[in-house]
Amino acid sequence: MGKSRLLPLIEVYFKCHTCGHDFKAVPGKTVDAPDSWWHPFEYFCNCVRCGDEAVQHGREVGLLKAHAMATGSRTPQGKAASAKNLDGHPTPEEAQQTRFNALKHGMYAQTATYFPARSSKYVICDGCNYFGHECREFSSDNPPACLWRVELFMKHQMAFDTKGPSMLMSLRSGTQ
Repeated sequence: MGKSRLLPLIEVYFKCHTCGHDFKAVPGKTVDAPDSWWHPFEYFCNCVRCGDEAVQHGREVGLLKAHAMATGSRTPQGKAASAKNLDGHPTPEEAQQTRFNALKHGMYAQTATYFPARSSKYVICDGCNYFGHECREFSSDNPPACLWRVELFMKHQMAFDTKGPSMLMSLRSGTQ
């Protein structure tokens, strides 16, 4: 839970209206302000540049008021209505999408690398069904990429999307 807005702040941002200096400091003087329901205190401090009295920066006052107003539901009926919004979630599709996004963008994210095709060939080109035909032909219909690697990536992607690891049996049988 956040800090109570009913307790005085330890450090405050100040604005000196004499010299225009902004600074953060421990308040020199704290005054009760019961009219400010969002934070019942006003803060003052001597400016570190000119020595005149500076007031709490308006930006910080606005933030305190915004945080006080952003509390969510307060009544039992409002809290019950907010809780009801979660009924039925996550759906199986939402759970699958969340899992995919976690794998794609999370800590264990991996990037598919599309190897560019080249006429001098890669080491993996020996014995490739595509090399010599599709990989060497550069056209708008056939992008310049190692088609074997693209096919391998797509097989893994389809197996993940359909939750069918059996689609990878032919690729992974040699590792068992």
